[in-house]
Amino acid sequence: MNRKIILYLLMLLPFGVSAQLYEASILQYREGYKMSLMKGQDSLKAEDTSYLRFYEPDSAYRVKATFEQVTGTVPFTLSTKHGNFGPQVREYGIVYFNMNGAAITLHIYRILTKPKFRLLARAIKNTDEEVILFIPFADRTNYKETFGGGRYLDVSAANLASGNVIIDFNKACNPHTAYEKGYPYILLPTVLGQSTPVERYAERKHPSEPDQLPRVQVNGLPIEIKAGEKKFGHNPGY
Repeated sequence: MNRKIILYLLMLLPFGVSAQLYEASILQYREGYKMSLMKGQDSLKAEDTSYLRFYEPDSAYRVKATFEQVTGTVPFTLSTKHGNFGPQVREYGIVYFNMNGAAITLHIYRILTKPKFRLLARAIKNTDEEVILFIPFADRTNYKETFGGGRYLDVSAANLASGNVIIDFNKACNPHTAYEKGYPYILLPTVLGQSTPVERYAERKHPSEPDQLPRVQVNGLPIEIKAGEKKFGHNPGY
């Protein structure tokens, strides 16, 4: 074999090994995720985990991001499909990164009160003792390949401390309603115009009175995120 080709293959070897290790880590993460779904409130039956669907691990959806913690934000109650019955949350911070030619901004929320329904795969026992963070988001795969109501990323506060963090959409998960028809799920927050989630939209004096600015969905991404969890095989949600 040509010496140059051999040297080229040797140079690629570490990258191949790294890719294999990364794929193995994502598969291991998903096994842990399945186990979490079978524990706690509204647990998934073991036999139903065979209907979980995922994209193949793709490191292109694992990106370096800049984290900015925010302070002075006002707690608010997340709306659900059935009304304002979600947990109380507060905006915790923002991450910035580029992906697929788009400049992306995602807002991170801290859960302040224990949800009345299952919000994350892991159990939430006491929000006073633990900083519980998550990123709900929507993208252009929703309704087609992924759950229509969007997905979420479970975030660790310890990983945000440095300011430079990794956002890995290969770990994107469905809300529990994707597995159980009629189950409540949160709606992405909305704000007026281009304001930030720190500023809640003003209450209207009368339902017929229009908002001064159109509401903008927070964490609605203008790109496809072909990573993480797909639609559930049984399709009980939408």
